[in-house]
Amino acid sequence: MHLHSKTKNIIPCLSIILLNVMTPKLSAQTNPDTTTIVIIGTVHNSTKNFTEQTLYNILMHIKPNVILNELDSSFFSSNMIREKYANISLENKAVTDYAKDKDVQLRPYDIEGRNRIYEKNNYFNLQKQFSAALSKAGENNLLNAEAKSILQSVDSFGEISFAFSKEKPEVINSSSCDVSMKLKHQYDSDGLIRIAALTLSLKEYESFCKWRSDFWALRNNTMTENIIKWCSAFQGKTIVVLCGFEHRYYLIDSLTKKIKDGKFKLRDYQTY
Repeated sequence: MHLHSKTKNIIPCLSIILLNVMTPKLSAQTNPDTTTIVIIGTVHNSTKNFTEQTLYNILMHIKPNVILNELDSSFFSSNMIREKYANISLENKAVTDYAKDKDVQLRPYDIEGRNRIYEKNNYFNLQKQFSAALSKAGENNLLNAEAKSILQSVDSFGEISFAFSKEKPEVINSSSCDVSMKLKHQYDSDGLIRIAALTLSLKEYESFCKWRSDFWALRNNTMTENIIKWCSAFQGKTIVVLCGFEHRYYLIDSLTKKIKDGKFKLRDYQTY
């Protein structure tokens, strides 16, 4: 989707506002019998500020007993990521290198059959078609005032996400980024569904937008349940959860709601 040039000024302004948003701080204190969960938002491809070595160094500080990877079981062979997948992402490279000479357990926690689900629902082709149709609707002035306003917000938060993706890990794993990504996905979900409903030329994509929104929630909820499952299997250990940074807010929110018995505790990686 086209990014409006006027949104460039939104990024620094919004970042300043978000720095003042009060969000719960992740604990730095742990009980020896408590399973510690450390959620680290990552980028899937190396940038100037976030490389495989950067993540490797973070893992060296934490010294986790278990690392959960944003993959399903098809990417794994026993305790290791399959060799053919070891270099397809920043996380896979860093984790594979770390596990070579460290006593650590690697496990998948993404929804099973993730890639097959996308293929079965023709996700990538439909996303491309919808983006083209949305751009065309905007260029031909087919969007009403409400749809235009929503699209401006969608584009603005897309640009904000891109800006965050180029930052250092401490910025990507900040409350400001979490709040921004939560708002981004509210617009990506409810906002795009609303635009499709309001625009005659986009009506055919309304069900796709609804599926896209539902699958985002299903995938994140399944990730949460799988994290809890692995925490129960490795009670009292330190578990690092690696996720694309746009998932981080969702996982923290959902885990915070579910962790109420004192068996698990969330901790910020920067407290190590």
